[in-house]
Amino acid sequence: MIARLPGEDDSKRLLYLSHLDVVPAVNASLWSHDPFSGDVEGDWIYGRGALDCKSLVTAEAFSIIMLKRLGIKPKYTLIFASTADEEAGGWRGVGWIVSKFPEKVKADYVINEGGGLAIRGRGGRVIYLVDVCEKGYCNVKIKVSGKGGHSSTPYTTGNALYLMGFIIKKLYEYEPPTYKFSLVEECIKSVFEGIAGLPGSIIARMIFSPMRPLAMALLSKFNPNIARFLGSLMGLTIAPTIAKSGEKENVIPSYAELVVNCRLLPGQDDKYVLSVVRDALSGIGGFEIESLGWFPASYSDIDLKFFNSMESTLKLLMPKVDVKLAPFVMPGSSDSRFLRSLGAKVYGFSPMNPNLNYAELMNLAHGVNEKIDVNSLLLSTKFLATLPLTMNI
Repeated sequence: MIARLPGEDDSKRLLYLSHLDVVPAVNASLWSHDPFSGDVEGDWIYGRGALDCKSLVTAEAFSIIMLKRLGIKPKYTLIFASTADEEAGGWRGVGWIVSKFPEKVKADYVINEGGGLAIRGRGGRVIYLVDVCEKGYCNVKIKVSGKGGHSSTPYTTGNALYLMGFIIKKLYEYEPPTYKFSLVEECIKSVFEGIAGLPGSIIARMIFSPMRPLAMALLSKFNPNIARFLGSLMGLTIAPTIAKSGEKENVIPSYAELVVNCRLLPGQDDKYVLSVVRDALSGIGGFEIESLGWFPASYSDIDLKFFNSMESTLKLLMPKVDVKLAPFVMPGSSDSRFLRSLGAKVYGFSPMNPNLNYAELMNLAHGVNEKIDVNSLLLSTKFLATLPLTMNI
């Protein structure tokens, strides 16, 4: 779905991007509400996709509809695009549009999902995170073989599951090398200064040095959830996600396969991933490893004029709150990379209610009882309706 609202100046364009698809609602019996009901209880709206990302679809769509109905012309042309397939990689959604009809979504600036969570800082300051960079994605398959045999005589056969167990344990214990990237440094500086009131540049240097354990311990003291989050940005992450082995309960398996999902920072590729995984498994033999496909990380440099426009708009809507925007590197990925390939500056930002628990929200997306509060939905809608009128780029 693509809509366009002409602005006073068509030489610059702002695109609101979102996706309509959602992940499955497995174990629906564990939900307190039907995952596809949209039930409202108190201040909360329940349903699969409430956070990721039906709320953004709603806020973006309603903001452009509201401007149209009121006859208000934005400063710059405003485009709304909401597509499918993001949860499956995006190639049949935004990726397809970019490859076939790039002019439909060509824009100077794009607002997408990924940011908008609020962190309480010192002195009552509210720090809103703006997604400026998203890690890349690589799946690796590890295969091991054994002799197999009858389960009644397990000590005379080679059980592939035993070897795979050692492999999983090694991956769990392994700490990938620290990888320095400028936007990660900027993210660390902002978070440390905003939350702990500590000198961010000094802490960032400590993190990318042998003093990293001390620096992370300092942050954990103030906010353990943020400390865990930043830990995922220090380099490549390795997460076993799918294991397959065996055909029958009384047969020793002669094979085992493991899919490992890895997230990459800019400058890392699938060859780097394979080398790190092999290093993690040093000392273990008898396995094969291959890349199942990958795409690189993407990022947008911080455009100060646009950042200032977003921050001033938010301050206009929250006059009694000390608001500050901070760059943020998302450990996951979204459709933003497709628009960045067209030269757009893409930022993930949809401001949430600052009184919500950051850690709880992070766990709700794709989880049981996914929900969003009404105040967050209202704030996001007001922000997205106001920004096209106040932005100065």
